[in-house]
Amino acid sequence: MSTIRRYQSPSISTYNLPLHPKPAPNPTNIGWNRVGPVNSTLFLVLYLYNSGFRYFKMGYAATLAWMLFVIVLALTGLQFMLSRRWVYYESGGEGTR
Repeated sequence: MSTIRRYQSPSISTYNLPLHPKPAPNPTNIGWNRVGPVNSTLFLVLYLYNSGFRYFKMGYAATLAWMLFVIVLALTGLQFMLSRRWVYYESGGEGTR
């Protein structure tokens, strides 16, 4: 008894073609959360964002946020203390009438 082979057309899955091919790289498209060459424009706020939402290190990002808060609070307090030196009140008092 002989076996009759049926012709089978190749299906799309046998070609291993991607359904959505990647676009060609564009050297002018840097991306909205990328930084410059060798992290030259990576500031603390962008580093905090990348740590928390890009690399999923939420605890580390929360610690960085608290450190940033303390730094801003200290600079604000220093600014208020030193503002008495360059603010002149004509009445001679410290802002009272």
